[in-house]
Amino acid sequence: MHNRLLANHLRELDRFLCVLLEEAALLLGGPDHDVRRFARLRKTSEKLRLVERMTGMSGGHAARLAAIRRIAMRLRRPEETCPPSSHARDISLACGVPPGMPLTLPSIARFYRDLGDELMKEISIRTQILDFSGTVAHMQEAIVACDGI
Repeated sequence: MHNRLLANHLRELDRFLCVLLEEAALLLGGPDHDVRRFARLRKTSEKLRLVERMTGMSGGHAARLAAIRRIAMRLRRPEETCPPSSHARDISLACGVPPGMPLTLPSIARFYRDLGDELMKEISIRTQILDFSGTVAHMQEAIVACDGI
């Protein structure tokens, strides 16, 4: 039961990143961006690779995302066997720790958080959709609207 719960946590982290990537691609993709085709991509790593190209972000996250995906599959279906060395290598890659260390959800969550933060930074630089400087005319209305919250 604990393994399924952990697998669900990993799936939720991955799903949130997928939604963030789909929104980023929508903002950054330009007129030739095929929203439906992008949404149909099955692997988060493929979506990330495309968004990295759109933003110019440094890559290299695909292997870690793939390792996390394999770990989640093994946790959901423990009856499927794999070599212990392969599982240990995936845990090491997913958690960003030396081989032999235990799987830690916080280290994986931190990876997703850092990746999301980096993505949001790149989006805000390239799109300039958010401007909290107060110099934009519509910001006054937004500040007044938020006062009631």
